[in-house]
Amino acid sequence: MGQSNKLMGKKVRPLKKGEFIDNKDGTHSTERLMGVNHPGINGGKPSLIPSIFMVGDKKVRFKDPDRAAEAAIESGLEFPSFPSHEGPQGSTAFAKKRSSGGGIANGPIGRTKPKLGELMNE
Repeated sequence: MGQSNKLMGKKVRPLKKGEFIDNKDGTHSTERLMGVNHPGINGGKPSLIPSIFMVGDKKVRFKDPDRAAEAAIESGLEFPSFPSHEGPQGSTAFAKKRSSGGGIANGPIGRTKPKLGELMNE
């Protein structure tokens, strides 16, 4: 299970399987991914992060990439990055494939960061 840290004094985490937001058109979204180049995520490499998080007991959709990145960092999870030479095509293809497969039903996009001892025992 992933770590939950605090944003605005509340625990922060991406949505889990079975959680969703209602869209204006009557559909549901289990996650909405956003591409960012934030220095606090994967050293500034192009990365995909969720834009919908649980903040305390409320679902919050961040439209501002910096706020979404702040939530992603606060979650304590690692998110996928893509080589710069792929440009947005690599992350877009990944996001489309993930969405067509059910989004969060594929498992969480964020992974728990390995502890130092785990890295040394590989």
